[in-house]
Amino acid sequence: MTTIPSKALWKRGPKSGAKGEGAGERVTPHRAFVEQGVPIAVGTDNVPYSQFFSLWNVTSRESRSGEIVGPLQCMTVEEALPLLTREGARLSFDEQRRGVLRAGMLADLALLDRDLLSMPLGEIKDVRARITVVGGRIVHET
Repeated sequence: MTTIPSKALWKRGPKSGAKGEGAGERVTPHRAFVEQGVPIAVGTDNVPYSQFFSLWNVTSRESRSGEIVGPLQCMTVEEALPLLTREGARLSFDEQRRGVLRAGMLADLALLDRDLLSMPLGEIKDVRARITVVGGRIVHET
């Protein structure tokens, strides 16, 4: 399964249709999916196009109104990153060739302008790639 957190959490957020006490915990419950072993990948659907915005959504679950939608479903960056990397490859049945950095795997990668694991959570949505390497060639550089 794949989710588009910017639509479900940021854009729709509290207006998602879930009603009652704890309703936000049922809106695209990433943590519950992972804990129950449901294969899940996170995408953007190009709205916005940045995976870092999606990563921020999964970790903060903040809607555009500022409301936190289902705080118990917030994930850490370490927990959420595989949903944007390894699980994306698995979703497309390509996990034998890509999705993790390991000998023998395709090593598409990006050098980021900040360290995702040490920055304040609110800054994740603003991260940019300095260099992107695909197939051993630099395809983007700032």
